[in-house]
Amino acid sequence: MTSPNPDLPAAVDLTLHDVSERDLVQAAVDAIRVRIPDWVPQEGHVEVLLIEAAALLIGQYSYGLNEIPRKVLDGVIQLDGVSRLPAIAAGGTVQVTIASTTSGIKLLPWGSRFRVALGDGTSIDLISDEQVQINPANGLTATVHVTAEYPGAAANGVPAGTAVQTVDVVQWVESAQLASALAGGADAESDAVFYARAAAIRRRRTDTLVTAENFETAALDVPGVGRAKGFSLWDGTGAPGTDLGHVTVVVAAPDGTEVTGQVAAAVQSTLSGKSVAGLQIHVIDPDFQPFGIGVQITLAPGYTEAAVAAAVQADLQAWLAPAARPWGQRLWENEVVVRVGQVPGVARVVDITGPAIAITAPSPIMLPQSPIPVTVTVVP
Repeated sequence: MTSPNPDLPAAVDLTLHDVSERDLVQAAVDAIRVRIPDWVPQEGHVEVLLIEAAALLIGQYSYGLNEIPRKVLDGVIQLDGVSRLPAIAAGGTVQVTIASTTSGIKLLPWGSRFRVALGDGTSIDLISDEQVQINPANGLTATVHVTAEYPGAAANGVPAGTAVQTVDVVQWVESAQLASALAGGADAESDAVFYARAAAIRRRRTDTLVTAENFETAALDVPGVGRAKGFSLWDGTGAPGTDLGHVTVVVAAPDGTEVTGQVAAAVQSTLSGKSVAGLQIHVIDPDFQPFGIGVQITLAPGYTEAAVAAAVQADLQAWLAPAARPWGQRLWENEVVVRVGQVPGVARVVDITGPAIAITAPSPIMLPQSPIPVTVTVVP
């Protein structure tokens, strides 16, 4: 995740002096012209050169000044033992099909390279993590686990069934495709995300977990957890607020989907070990609800139907994504109208349909179910 998590406290902008060298030169020129109205600055004149030299020197000091809070904050974070999360490579599986005329057992070596094309015209190389034997007597296909060559989130979401190219020359391979969608990749943690996470950790560092907010921030510190919502007086069943001695924490993966059993167990162990005595801790999944939506729009002059429809679809999917959607928030039609209406090329929103609009009383732990189908219809 490269943008701040909505469940963490926002990081404070540490910039002390946000003025560029160009701004300094312009301010100096404006000040001189107020005092000497008939003065005309010209490039190469001594006074202009002196102003530019002074602005360059002051700009260097401004840069150093702005670095002081960040260096101090980094030092404090290091004292807490918190490190920046590195980028993670996406992974998945590739199904390899050999030619029907192949004879004898074939070996697909570890480190075999495959290439998959992305929607933006770029491609990503996938490297096999294992050595696989293919015996034509037992079938013409085999599945191999692969990992993206370079870490990052770009490969996430490439669906199963996507054709991949074998980069290494393997004459007996007839075709290859993704057997499972690529997932698990993550970009390196940005400054804003890192500082927000570190602030949340420091906020609870010296306290035993007592309040629902304590449990939220503690759960978000467990690798594999991207969303967390805590509830006091709740055992995870029925309505929150009536179960004395119970705390429930709802967790989801960084992309807003269900966490694995291993991650859930790690959250349970972490929270139980740090909670105040006498509390029973429950870790549950969100209430995932279908959030498909259909919109009818009219085009503004000068825009193409395909481009505008794709832009609306991408914008709605990003806006409604479970990784960023607030917990238990109802989707109102007027929100969608405003959102879609801001997309360039949309002249008017004609109609809105879909299960997302039909949810009028969401539970407090509801998140949109991924993937989010968005249908855009352009009408006259």
